[in-house]
Amino acid sequence: MIALVLLLFALLLPSTLTLLPPAPPALPALPESSLTRYSRHLLLPTFGLENQKILSKSRVLVCGAGGLGSPLLQYLAAMGVGKLGVIDGDTVDLSNLQRQIIHGEGTVGVNKAVSAKKRIMEINSETNVQTWEEEMTSSNADRIMKEGWDVIVDGSDNFPTKYLLSDLSEMYGVPFIYGGVLGFDGQVSVFNYPPSIGPSYRDYLPDPPNPENIPSCAEGGVLGAVPGVIGMMQCVELVKVLVNTHVDAGGEGVRMGKVRDDLGKCDVKVYEALEGTWKSVVVERDQNREVPKELVDYVGFCRGFDAPAVEAPEGARTMDEAAYETVDTSSGEFTTIPPKEVLQRMLDGWNPYVIDVRIKPEEKIARLPFTDALIPHREVESTDLPLNRDVLFFCKGGVRSNKVCKRAVREFGLDNAIYEIEGGIMGWKKEIDDSIPKY
Repeated sequence: MIALVLLLFALLLPSTLTLLPPAPPALPALPESSLTRYSRHLLLPTFGLENQKILSKSRVLVCGAGGLGSPLLQYLAAMGVGKLGVIDGDTVDLSNLQRQIIHGEGTVGVNKAVSAKKRIMEINSETNVQTWEEEMTSSNADRIMKEGWDVIVDGSDNFPTKYLLSDLSEMYGVPFIYGGVLGFDGQVSVFNYPPSIGPSYRDYLPDPPNPENIPSCAEGGVLGAVPGVIGMMQCVELVKVLVNTHVDAGGEGVRMGKVRDDLGKCDVKVYEALEGTWKSVVVERDQNREVPKELVDYVGFCRGFDAPAVEAPEGARTMDEAAYETVDTSSGEFTTIPPKEVLQRMLDGWNPYVIDVRIKPEEKIARLPFTDALIPHREVESTDLPLNRDVLFFCKGGVRSNKVCKRAVREFGLDNAIYEIEGGIMGWKKEIDDSIPKY
């Protein structure tokens, strides 16, 4: 009788097991040096040896080695994440060092991914680091994602990249750790977790904000420590995702935190540094939203597809500074003039009304002596412009003055000849007056 029961059990067992997903393979043992290095992790009753093993086999892609990527990458390396992918096409600038603490004076001018790898290897030489000296775009995303990442982490400061990473996370079935900072505030969340169940970034922001209303860090500024706070929060959330994904699939380890009652929702944590407070915004997955099946033109999507297509200039800081805010010089409605030509025209008697469209703190750093008025670009109105006189706008690099020129000719309906200084005050520094401070 017992033999018959055992026979029936043996026959039924394979078909029963096929209903369950296979458990993750056994975790490899850690070398003795790792036991010493990560001993403070191992002493945590709710972390321990098995969770450390999970980190050691994990593969994390960090898009951007700037303000958010700096704390993220250093802590991920220090905590023992096995493989880190770092993608960034920008180079280290002196103005970055106030917040991008993975870089230093010795790597100014060096690609940020390369500079970050150098520091990572100083922290933990056992970390496997793969770098790409380019921006994450629709054209290279699949090539990079095919390396097989467990999680995508957002180290960008622009909307096109965030929408791209969100779509990639859904298409490849991996969680997306989101972060964003500006001024004294920041946000952090975990999207597409669990994959195909949790909300995505598109559920949080179905439509991209009007770029006219969102200042970049280069324009609005950022308190240096705020990206550090957000980046470290991203790191904590990332570690929980890595461990819990493995444990929930039946693998060894100790789950970190409680299981959310409604997996179709997530919290966006909003940090307000001046108040010292955190707030939560609940985001729910839109069950009727179409899941992305292919990548699109994310720059066009965020600028509006009716806007003229303008390619980002070589070396554009898409990961941390201005984020695809490219200058459209193709319009025949206003004229963009190189600094040398502006100077020559003025020497020949040209007398335009010159408006600096930066903000007051910028004007205190650097100014042009022939400026007639300082009006932030979002505040320029038709009544600010003189009648029957040429108007010349400038800003830091040309982005804001370009926007104002478009408004002046398309919305104000003025007959004035509208001009802007190509490259802004930094272009003037480069071509005319090198004594102007770079900021």
